[in-house]
Amino acid sequence: DDVITSVNPAAERLLGLNQDSVGQRIDSVLEPRLVEALWKPIKERVEFSNFSGEIDLSEVGINLTLLADATRFVDENSEGHGVVIVIDDASEQVKVQRVAAWREVARRIAHEIKNPLTPIKISAQRLLRKFGDQFTGNDHQIFESCIQTIVSEVDALRDLVNEFSKFSRLPSIRTRPEDLAELLRQALNLFNVGYENIEFNTEEIQRDMPLVPLDREQMLRVFTNVITNAIASIPEERTKGSVAIKAGLLDDVNVIRIEVADNGTGIPEQLKQRVLEPYFSTKNHRASRE
Repeated sequence: DDVITSVNPAAERLLGLNQDSVGQRIDSVLEPRLVEALWKPIKERVEFSNFSGEIDLSEVGINLTLLADATRFVDENSEGHGVVIVIDDASEQVKVQRVAAWREVARRIAHEIKNPLTPIKISAQRLLRKFGDQFTGNDHQIFESCIQTIVSEVDALRDLVNEFSKFSRLPSIRTRPEDLAELLRQALNLFNVGYENIEFNTEEIQRDMPLVPLDREQMLRVFTNVITNAIASIPEERTKGSVAIKAGLLDDVNVIRIEVADNGTGIPEQLKQRVLEPYFSTKNHRASRE
């Protein structure tokens, strides 16, 4: 009858249930979107057999990926006497698997593309040396321009391949004590020119934070990318944009917390769990940095 007979703490935490849910129908206590995305697929399967599978709730705006196992209890006459559903939060596991898959893709792409780049570039340069003198006037200019285009595009491809190669292996980290407040301001200063309609605010960066062991180059890249995303989220038609950085030491847990806030369009709820995936983007490419 779809009636809940017991609820454990994990179900309370993941599904928003409580002990008052016991004795009530599932579709009356679960959010409608959970009924649609979670309970209905399980119910359809356990009518005939057990259910085991991964359920991605991001499609209904919930940032969770669940592993669900449902076992139907039957008596000797094959009469059903209830269903036990075991649910685990697999969000982090899925995220790790996605990153691992991306690394493998990046490694293969880098390998397949990089090999022919050198002979292409050398061949183009040889063509210019061997046949460049055979053209005159406008033809020579066109020939030379085409060769230079090939060479420059090969170099651009090589840079792209190198980026893929960097991603396919974890970069080595060289840490040293750094002034985090100064590093944040340096990152923001990179954007002071070219965005006259955006106000950059660093007033809430704590000045007396302790030095932090970090890789300056890599963290500067992180901050730059986050600020770039903040800028890109602000619609161009908005007359006044705002990007504010807050940073400070949380004494009770000995952790430094950094926040970057903007008045842009925000991230749709169903996409939030994907924002850290490599090369995932919702940007309109307004900002010049990647």
